[in-house]
Amino acid sequence: MNNGREKDSFSAIPQLPRLEKDNSQVNQAKTLIKTSVEIVGEDLEKSGLSWQDLEPLGWSITNNSQELKETIGFSSIDGQDLIQATQAILRIPYPNTNFSRVKLYPPIEGAKYLQPKNVPPQPYILPEIQELKNKPHKPIIFTEGEKKTLCLIKHEYYAIGLPGVWQFRNKKQGELFSKELEEWNWKERTVYICFDSDAKYNPGVTKAEIELALNLYARGAKVLIIRLPQPNHTEKMGVDDYITQEGIEVSEEIYNEAKPLFKAYPDTYYQEIIKTLAMLQKQGTLLAGQIEHATMLLAKHWNIRKSTIEKDLKGYLPVEKEEKQSIVEELEPCSERS
Repeated sequence: MNNGREKDSFSAIPQLPRLEKDNSQVNQAKTLIKTSVEIVGEDLEKSGLSWQDLEPLGWSITNNSQELKETIGFSSIDGQDLIQATQAILRIPYPNTNFSRVKLYPPIEGAKYLQPKNVPPQPYILPEIQELKNKPHKPIIFTEGEKKTLCLIKHEYYAIGLPGVWQFRNKKQGELFSKELEEWNWKERTVYICFDSDAKYNPGVTKAEIELALNLYARGAKVLIIRLPQPNHTEKMGVDDYITQEGIEVSEEIYNEAKPLFKAYPDTYYQEIIKTLAMLQKQGTLLAGQIEHATMLLAKHWNIRKSTIEKDLKGYLPVEKEEKQSIVEELEPCSERS
């Protein structure tokens, strides 16, 4: 897909820090840094990226505890120093914000990424993508993570990355759709959602995908779901993996085969979709016409009566209490005769 965007030319890799040490310490530090660069570089290659792609964006390797603490607010977990416990830590700054995440090599206790505590999650949006927020004729792809986002952008797709599949919202602050995304004009915009291949087998991921999709639909977007193939239940694949392994031409076939929102899910997700529709209707995000349109398409896709869906949808909504006027209020006061 060619969106007519020129690719930036990048250069340079992370520079070695200046060390006021003797030669043996300098050489040892250089070896350590080089190893960190290589470890991260190998990971970037899997996503079709290189240091030349990341350097202009401020991505860098964190080498000391103080720098790590300044980035995420802490430098140890349960007394374990993160610098000593890892071979490399990649710092990922978010554009035009003070927010950053780090990626650990290798993961610690199952955690691949860390971010500041008690800080609202934010979508990863590059400045050139942010410029499209009021250009609804430009399609957008939502995906998981920063590297997948950059891989898509490198191949001339317009992409927004979520640091986690649920992080299009901020429940702690009562935001069911983050303020960064709420600023966008979604009306009549074509939006694709391309989560990892395990979305088909992982109910938690699918539920997040459904809620994101319906939030976008409620704001007027034309939502389509890209489903990446997964050979088995254990080896999941991201869009970056798929592009680098299969090539961009094959990946474009998957892109073109994306399914419209209301044809993308089997009836095993009936309750989840109805419940989310009701939630959006209750908060006033979904209009009556959108509810009518959604129930009509779902009834056709699932081959069930539209009235059945409407009845179940109503069951999730609060019961409207009839206001009864007391007989005392209905009586008009009699004027006294002199």
